[in-house]
Amino acid sequence: MSPYRLGIIGCGTMARALAPRLVASGQFEIAAAWDPAPQARAAMAALAHNAMRPSAEAVLTDPDVDLVYIASPPGTHLQYLAAAAEAGKAVLCEKPLALDVDAAATLVARARREGWRVAVNFVFGASPPVAMLAALLRDGAVGRVTRAEVRLRFRQWPRPWQADATWLAQRAEGGFCREVLSHFLFLLVRQLGTPHVLAHAVVYPRDPAAAETSLQAQLRIGDTPVEIDAAVAGAIDDDNRCTFVGTDGALRMHDWYCVQRRIGGEWHPVGAADKETSYRQTREGLVEQLRAFCAGAPHTLATLDEAWQVQQTVEALLR
Repeated sequence: MSPYRLGIIGCGTMARALAPRLVASGQFEIAAAWDPAPQARAAMAALAHNAMRPSAEAVLTDPDVDLVYIASPPGTHLQYLAAAAEAGKAVLCEKPLALDVDAAATLVARARREGWRVAVNFVFGASPPVAMLAALLRDGAVGRVTRAEVRLRFRQWPRPWQADATWLAQRAEGGFCREVLSHFLFLLVRQLGTPHVLAHAVVYPRDPAAAETSLQAQLRIGDTPVEIDAAVAGAIDDDNRCTFVGTDGALRMHDWYCVQRRIGGEWHPVGAADKETSYRQTREGLVEQLRAFCAGAPHTLATLDEAWQVQQTVEALLR
């Protein structure tokens, strides 16, 4: 079978990380790409010599493109998503879905009416370790889930490898809630149900343009109380974990890819014992699920409805 032809809007860090993996799988090839920044265009051109286009519209309307990957800043997502879907393309959009909750709701309703093929790129949507965690929860490995906790710590924000994406440091489009917490909210929404914010306290620096530095929040997702504790703490290693506490024990996703189970007060790996193996499984899982999505087959990528629930929650937490 011929590879699916990929069109890329936004050639920054995320696109330059994902595109080579898709091409290396043999299931995808880069047909067209664009970014407004010359440096980003040059970096992508090194991966796809003949794919660079003079405008976003040239990518969105390219008749050879099967799948449009939108990896531009969040404020542009809705316009590119709608244009790609109107052109009959399948769409993979980076998270967050958007910034304007009402505009996103309108788009989600239209996509539902018109049958648009859209998925949103939450890392936990195509992760075999997450599928294992979900099966354990479903099979009652920790009994009835009574609460959940998310803990995030960052040495700095943005992280060093995101230095080129200066918008991530800005309150208008960036911040760790939209960029990182959103992944864990998606995980919780998929496992537990509809989210509701009960209370929250968000801290911003004195610079009125700068993104948040701390968030404490209490939510109810489905019937389960959820605590969020997130901060840019400095002088520490980055850390992330999402814990499901049940009547008979606890399970968690730790360090993005590792499933652990609490036994006798200590955490033990479930499945792959090392992060690199779990990371490889997740990379392969995305290729597999994205291929299924393009083929119109069942897949586990995040839906627009799930992404909109996450966006609503994040924007409420940032107010």
